[in-house]
Amino acid sequence: MQHVNRLLLVAGALATSIAMAPLAVGSPAEYMNPVQLQQAVLRAQPGPGLGAWTQNFYYSDRSNGQSPSDKVPILCPSTTKRNVTLPKADSYGGVGYSVDANISMSITIWQYSTDAQAQQAKDRFLKTACADTPTIQGEDGAWYPMSGGGGDLSQSQVAGVPAYEGGYTGTVDGGKAISVSWAARPVGKTFVRVEAVMYGDAAKSSTRSQRATRLIRTWIDGASRAALKFSSVDPNTA
Repeated sequence: MQHVNRLLLVAGALATSIAMAPLAVGSPAEYMNPVQLQQAVLRAQPGPGLGAWTQNFYYSDRSNGQSPSDKVPILCPSTTKRNVTLPKADSYGGVGYSVDANISMSITIWQYSTDAQAQQAKDRFLKTACADTPTIQGEDGAWYPMSGGGGDLSQSQVAGVPAYEGGYTGTVDGGKAISVSWAARPVGKTFVRVEAVMYGDAAKSSTRSQRATRLIRTWIDGASRAALKFSSVDPNTA
């Protein structure tokens, strides 16, 4: 992917889109209570494009063992061994999905309690550049350079806002292939991110990579609509 030299155009287009788009058809965005947030996350299930999946346990900022740093939304990895992030959120919920030992998926919905906080997150989102060659940490603790990173605006929009889609490929942990596809979108008072991770032969398959891209594009739209529905922005979106 050749993305970095297009990021200024991407950011400008997204800024115009967000500035001009009406927030929603329904009532103003509300801060979801824990039950609403959980329902938004669990309603936003991925499709079967990478195979039949098993849903893992739901987790949130209220779960045992969660770190305060988990409230910081992650957009993408960088070249500096630090993730590209947005301002710290007030709460979040997420869940993972397992297809097999080499394929997994996850969704996280972070939310901000005020419009000002949400706007600050959107503003940083607009200025963010995801590197073409990020560095990620393997399970062995070592850092590995990736390729094919960056991001593009999606053609589809939810509440007038396109998603930011990206991904990267490479090898980790002594030569194990990895392929990651992700997408993210700020909607209402939330920031929604979905991701698919493949290892081994699955990561090397061009067919699987294409399926992952299609799955992520569909999933981020469904997840965004779920966030809008349960935050009362637009009850007809999901």
